[in-house]
Amino acid sequence: MEAPDVHPGLRNLLGIRMKLYLLLIVLLLSPSLVLGDAPATQPFRGDRQDFVVRAIAPALPALKYELTIDPVDRQPGDAAGLYLQAMLLMPADSDKIVEKEGDLRDAGKSLADDPIVTDLMKRSAHVFELVRLASRREQCDWNVPFRQLGIATMLPQMNPVRAMANLLMLRFYQQIDADDLDSAFETIREEYALARHIAKGSALIGSLVSAGIASVASHMVEVVSARADAPNLYWPLASMPGSIVTFREALEEEGPSVIGTVPVLAKGRNGGITAEDWPAYLKQLADFSNAWRPATAPADQEPAPANMWGEILPHARSFYSTTRHISADQAAQVDSRLVLATYFIEQYQIVADEETRLTCLPLWDAVEQSRKIPARLKALGIEDSNPGAIMAPAWARLPTVFGRMERTVAALMAVHALRAYAADHAGQLPAKLEDVTETPIPVNPMTGKMFSYRLDGNTATISDETSLGTTGRTFPLVYTVRIR
Repeated sequence: MEAPDVHPGLRNLLGIRMKLYLLLIVLLLSPSLVLGDAPATQPFRGDRQDFVVRAIAPALPALKYELTIDPVDRQPGDAAGLYLQAMLLMPADSDKIVEKEGDLRDAGKSLADDPIVTDLMKRSAHVFELVRLASRREQCDWNVPFRQLGIATMLPQMNPVRAMANLLMLRFYQQIDADDLDSAFETIREEYALARHIAKGSALIGSLVSAGIASVASHMVEVVSARADAPNLYWPLASMPGSIVTFREALEEEGPSVIGTVPVLAKGRNGGITAEDWPAYLKQLADFSNAWRPATAPADQEPAPANMWGEILPHARSFYSTTRHISADQAAQVDSRLVLATYFIEQYQIVADEETRLTCLPLWDAVEQSRKIPARLKALGIEDSNPGAIMAPAWARLPTVFGRMERTVAALMAVHALRAYAADHAGQLPAKLEDVTETPIPVNPMTGKMFSYRLDGNTATISDETSLGTTGRTFPLVYTVRIR
């Protein structure tokens, strides 16, 4: 039997999906873009920071300056409704003010008594109160219908939550410029809570936005830590979860959206594939394609060539022969629809599992293994036109996103560990990181090894200038510490 012609909309689908995932790759490589372009909310300035600080031991009690909401303060209930109310009450001009005033602060202006910022804070009072209440809720269910609508699901809360995170950042800047540390810590806690909540049930894009907001919160911690009078935050940082949202959670959230788009893919692990699953597969993909097609586009826009599946069929038969342990001659007698359905559905599951298995590894191992995903899929013979293969380059970048987020926290712990060491050693910094034993310095989550360390006079440099993403791009971090 000859391979059936491709549905006219499928080629258009593959083009659309490639564009979507190229955009996703950009977001993965530049998490700060998730939050917009306002300078006030871009913590990724090369991950470089200078700390000129006092030698001081951790506070007593150890978690006096908590960075996340204390479990004792959490309340039962759902946070999503409160956040949605806050979004509706956001001042219409908040984004413009955040961008303008953020630029001014970057230029050295204090926002402590800035009348424009003060007015915006007053007009946002109800927003802040709702965010405060939401940050303490134990659950957050956005009730996103991924299982029903798949990748076509809209996420209207993502852009408003970006604006809300930016507004919190501006409030933090005014608080820190006014030397109101207690209020600044409360804003940090609420920003981290917002990051944790936005990821719930929002699939991969929610996890990326969460990572962006969490990185903004970590930048707030950098700003506080760079003050000469900053308390020692070693134990508050050490008590934080490894990630606001974990790498594994991000992938687990994404699965239902893919199956919701192409339900027949659910057979990839459980078997029971039939010849009728091939037209079902094409129709489900094409329905998604048509949902994204511009209303003015002709119905036969960019049709796939009729021989497309004829070119793939030999590979599909070879795959079928290998996985079913039958001869090539026997595979040649099998209905081509069954062969193609098996090939694409099971190959998608192979790709999905190749990515998911990374979550079983320590993060630094996942970062290393993720760079090998494209070559591994090629070696496994994964067809380039398979939607699963199109997704793979984006998924493979996830460990780097979460690695950078966790690396910031680990490097900040190292800064405060050095302050604690200096407090016990007459203001002197250690010759090597291994000398710090009372407040141990964590390994770099990107590499699984200690940060690079150099002591030059009274200035210590903690760095990671070698960590690579899957594209070979480096993501350097350099912190310098000098004791006053």
